[in-house]
Amino acid sequence: TVEEDCAADQICENNRCTAKPECLSDADCPSGKICRNKKCVDAPVCQPSLAYFDFDEATIRSDAKSTIEENAQCLNSRSDVSSVQVVGHCDERGSTEYNLALGQKRAEAVRRSLGLLGVNDSQVEAVSFGEEKPAAAGSSENAYSQNRRAEISYR
Repeated sequence: TVEEDCAADQICENNRCTAKPECLSDADCPSGKICRNKKCVDAPVCQPSLAYFDFDEATIRSDAKSTIEENAQCLNSRSDVSSVQVVGHCDERGSTEYNLALGQKRAEAVRRSLGLLGVNDSQVEAVSFGEEKPAAAGSSENAYSQNRRAEISYR
């Protein structure tokens, strides 16, 4: 009926000796593991991903919503991710200043979406690289469409 009645590797719960839980919170687990159902398990791997945008737009496309939702779900399940960075990018059309502003709007749109899906807003940073770091070279619509993006990464 009390803790002393149980073996060293047990605890008293509801007047019964049961196995001691491996953990009660993520802090009880070694690095790279999280506490689920009182056991330390491997943390899910969150994959950095991309959300693509239409020309001259900062509105999240329907095909990017599932990408953002998957990232939010993974981030919400992990306590070991200390920060998230969303970087907005543009294609080469437009002035440098305009593209920096548009890239920032794209990054902010993704940051807001992550927040609406439960990701702690204070851990998400939104920045813009404008047209400075293209994913694809060239002046075709194919290259442009790959460069109109927001990249989500974790630390």
